[in-house]
Amino acid sequence: MTILNTQAKKKSASISRFIFFGCISFVLLISACEKKTPATDALPHLNSATVYFQQGQIQAAMIEAQNALQADAHNIAAHQLLGQALLQSGAAQTAINEFQKALKLTSDTSSREYAMSENLLASAYLQLGDLNQAHAQLKKDVMDTDTQLDRQLLRAELLAKFEQCVVFI
Repeated sequence: MTILNTQAKKKSASISRFIFFGCISFVLLISACEKKTPATDALPHLNSATVYFQQGQIQAAMIEAQNALQADAHNIAAHQLLGQALLQSGAAQTAINEFQKALKLTSDTSSREYAMSENLLASAYLQLGDLNQAHAQLKKDVMDTDTQLDRQLLRAELLAKFEQCVVFI
């Protein structure tokens, strides 16, 4: 009877080891097959950049946004955030380049991303003092209703700057 118990225990241990190593092999196989995409690689950097930007740590936000773009050069939100950080740091022309890249990447002109990029681009032109370009951006109709208030505020700012120009003439 003890010989049978010993053989049963050995067999049970072998089966347990087989199941254990089978499970480990399966997990390794699944994790090896799991594909990381540029978007998932960029997300942690984009999240960090957003937090830094909200905290007023503009340099850190720019670095993380650039890291996000290294992971995924087609990330519209990263271009927008980098542009905003550049705008905050006074680099309006470089910010304009980022907003233009975001616009080129947005195929749906009725999307929120497109409207945001248009508004950010107009804001950069206003900061740069290029009222004609700001006007050109703001006279375009955008379909996204969530950004309409921002667009109206930018138009009011543009109008105020035009009025200042008229006073000086």
